[in-house]
Order: sequence, then C-alpha cells, then structure tokens
Amino acid sequence: INAEYMGIMGYNFQMEREIAIYNAKAAEITRRYQDMAKFVFKAIELGSELNREERNLFFTASHNTITPRRNAWGEVIKALKKEGGAETLNSIYAKDYAAMIQKEIESTCFEVIATIDNLLLPKVGDEEEKIFYIKMKADYYRYWGESLTGDKHKDVWKKALENYEVAEKMALAGLPPNNLTRLELMTTYSNVIFEFTQDSKRAYKLAKDAFDSAAPIIDQIGKEQFQKAASLMQKLRDYYILWTPLEGIDDDQKTQDAIVLHQKNKVNSSDPVSYTHLTLPTSDLVQISVVAVLFK
Repeated sequence: INAEYMGIMGYNFQMEREIAIYNAKAAEITRRYQDMAKFVFKAIELGSELNREERNLFFTASHNTITPRRNAWGEVIKALKKEGGAETLNSIYAKDYAAMIQKEIESTCFEVIATIDNLLLPKVGDEEEKIFYIKMKADYYRYWGESLTGDKHKDVWKKALENYEVAEKMALAGLPPNNLTRLELMTTYSNVIFEFTQDSKRAYKLAKDAFDSAAPIIDQIGKEQFQKAASLMQKLRDYYILWTPLEGIDDDQKTQDAIVLHQKNKVNSSDPVSYTHLTLPTSDLVQISVVAVLFK
C-alpha cells in the first residue's frame, strides 16, 4: 500500500510514530533493547527529523544492541586463543559461534550506518547534529571492523577513520571547545588513534589540545551538561598524561610501553567521575577549579 493511498484513507503516520517512540521508551525502561531498537528504527522510517530526546533513544538502542555482541565476540576470541591454534572440537565450535556473532555485528552496524546515511543525515541542517551522526557512523564502522580480518578489516577501518577525520574537521571549525559533542568526539577519536593506529604523538596532541582549549571555558556550559563535560575532561586528561612523550626512549618502545600502561589504567565510560587519584600541576588546578567543585 503506497503512502498516497494511506493518506487518502486517513492513515495517521504521526500517531503511529508517536506510538513507536512511546514503545521505545517503555522498552528502554524494561531493558528490552532489541525491542527498543525495533521501535526506534520504525519511528525513523515513518519520517521527520529526530529531536534531541529521540536522537538519544536512537543512540541508546543502537549502543545496547551492539555492545553485547562485541563483548560476546571478544570472549569467543579469547576462548580460541586458549586453544593455541590447535584444531580441536572446542576450537571448531568456537569458530562457528564466532562466525555467527560476526554476522550479527555486521548486520547491526550496517543497519545503523545505512539509517544514518539514508534517513537521518539528509534531513539534518544543524552542524552539531551532523557531527554527532558522522561520529556515530565512524563508531559503527569501527565496531564492524573489530570483527573482521585481512583486507575487509582494512577497508572498513579506513571508512571509520575517514568519518572520524571528517567529524573532527567539522567540530574544530563549527563547535566551541566546551561543546559536549566535540568533547565526546575528541575523547573517542584520540583513543582510537592511540589504540588502533598506535600513533601516540598524534593521540597525545588531540587529547591535550582538546583539554587545553576547553578548560578555560568549561564552566560556561549549562548545569545539566556539566557533569558529563567533567567526565569527558577527566578522560582527556587521563589520556594525555598516559601518552605524554618520554624523551630519550625509542619511539616504538614508547608506544608499546604506553599501550601496556594504557590497558592497565584504561578509563571505562561507566566509571564514577573522580579527580582524587590525580596529582595536578598548579596550572591545571586553576584551569579545572570549577570542575573540581563538583567532587568536594
């Protein structure tokens, strides 16, 4: 049945869209994230640009759909490594299971990327929203690439890095340093550069520049965004401290040592915000004095 016929017959797209959004919120409360994703994608297909709340629903539904699959993939790969490359029954079962999970990761990532490209980005006029979606595309190319090997891995990873670079250029040109979307992008992008390209110098510069440019004006953002901004500033600072170049050491050794240290001290996004474990230079204490007030 085409849209014109449905309109003539009094079919109410707006009502169906509102029901889909309501069901997505209900599914989030009950942690039925597969259902949440289904409802959110249905609302997107029914048209109109997403508002901020709906955009967050799209992000949350997608994130909670892909994360269990990424975690499962990682556990299966660990199990395969324990087999030491031997062709045992366990390794055969693990490879089959890994292939099934990889297909689910690919399907989920492809759906998110296609939805952004075909249904969301064409309707967006706001620069910040464009950056949000392009960064999200990069994330899902990265998740997809994690489950691939060989040339396929390289091709998908290339697309991830290209999208991060586009988002970075747009953010630096169009968003203030204390903007949450920009801070989230720079936090993720610097970590990607460090962990996956092992370019510790560039990762350090990205994180340090992002922190230094935002710190003097971080107190100018709204109260409702301040806690999130403080958390991102904490991560940026943790990162650039870990990645600070060391003089007199071979570059390759610096990178390897930093990677080991980074894995030991990696900041998880669910960790509580705290500055208590850091010894801050005086200049940094002045810069983030407003942030520190939150944690007295």
